[in-house]
Amino acid sequence: MHRPFSFYDVFKVDNYHVYLTKENRQELESLIRSGESSARTQTRARILLLTDENQKKKKRTEEIASVLLCSLPTITAIRRKFVEGGLEKALYDKARPGATPKITGEVEAQLTLLACSAPPEGRSRWTLQLLADKLIEQNCYVTCLTMNILRQKNCMGHRQSQYTFACMSV
Repeated sequence: MHRPFSFYDVFKVDNYHVYLTKENRQELESLIRSGESSARTQTRARILLLTDENQKKKKRTEEIASVLLCSLPTITAIRRKFVEGGLEKALYDKARPGATPKITGEVEAQLTLLACSAPPEGRSRWTLQLLADKLIEQNCYVTCLTMNILRQKNCMGHRQSQYTFACMSV
């Protein structure tokens, strides 16, 4: 009788066999023992150690997934990365480019100079709206001047429900 198609059939676990050298095993064990790496990296190291074909007591992939609280596709992906690219590729993700900055260095410099200057007459401090208006007045092109960006740069203080820009002294 034909059995129905399973999601896990796509991930043929048996296609990728991990054979760790003594040095690889020592490196993975010290990586886990040190506790300095991320939880993701440590889980990947544990996957490699438990799926090693050289060990005496081999565990089934389902058992490993259950013990490490991860999915079968995750184990297969780590095994595949190790077989195809080695230890570094299996443990660490490749660098991601990230988003382009919303405020350029030039705009940030102008904003900092402006915020550290004396506020307009009749005001005790610069507000976000005043800063935005002044930057536009100076023909400084701002694509996205948001409170979140300024808060991330530790430039904003919170006072009740009004956000103000405070100059931080070094």
